[in-house]
Amino acid sequence: DAPPRSRTSVVSEPRGAVVDTGQVKGLEYDGCVVLAPELVLTEAMSKVAGLRTLYVALTRATQRLVVLSTEPREWLD
Repeated sequence: DAPPRSRTSVVSEPRGAVVDTGQVKGLEYDGCVVLAPELVLTEAMSKVAGLRTLYVALTRATQRLVVLSTEPREWLD
């Protein structure tokens, strides 16, 4: 007996990339995942610089945006 066939297709080319926010400034993507936005704010040289970087990260997606944070209240305030 052959194993059941999967209904999903296998994609031989990359469908995503992990990039730094500085590399995507001015570009748009169908979907984006922003990881740990609270770290963007705490690791920036200043609050204004962190907010600008976070703005770039959060505005690259044209259709889907996923934000993964361990401390969502910290960066939303």
